[in-house]
Amino acid sequence: DGLFVSHQDADHVGDLGPLMSEIQVDKLYMAQGLLTNPSFCKRIDGKIEHTKLVELLAGMQVKESQLTFNVVYPFKPGEGKNEDSLSLMFKLGGKSWLFTGDLGQDGEKELMNHFNFAVDYFKLGHHGSKTSSNPEFLEKLHPQMVFISAGRKNRFGHPHPETLATLNKLQIPWVSTQDCGMISWYYGKWTQNHFEKFLLKGDKQ
Repeated sequence: DGLFVSHQDADHVGDLGPLMSEIQVDKLYMAQGLLTNPSFCKRIDGKIEHTKLVELLAGMQVKESQLTFNVVYPFKPGEGKNEDSLSLMFKLGGKSWLFTGDLGQDGEKELMNHFNFAVDYFKLGHHGSKTSSNPEFLEKLHPQMVFISAGRKNRFGHPHPETLATLNKLQIPWVSTQDCGMISWYYGKWTQNHFEKFLLKGDKQ
């Protein structure tokens, strides 16, 4: 039905074109301003004939089926850079989630100035880079668990040791895809909410 893209970086939208060639996407959601980015427009060229493009800013809501996605960032149109990352907060299976793309610490501070919220689960910003994960922001979120999306032996050194030290100091449990592979969350009327990891390795706290 709908597909959200955070921003322009290839590790976030690099396969968007091929994906849309194989799967009919009814609505493509993005931060306002991304459609001014030539590289992004080139990726979706010829793939959006039957797709509605929806630009979002903080304060807007997206309702898909029984889910409501609250847009918490950005506050103004950008160009699809890290600092323009589309950020969403939503509830799923009775738990609150926050995804912030590659949003940096300045953006996290903006979130703190505009919103007063705690979440159950947080997908750590920018793959665990030290440019994200402001300690005050993490302390305010107070998540039960943090998820880090990072490739094995990646050349950027994600997640950064400083970020992991912050999580450990705040006693926030975390798990990284570079250790355990894909992370799936199962929920519903006929099952107890639980996570499953593709690999057995990966419990950190």
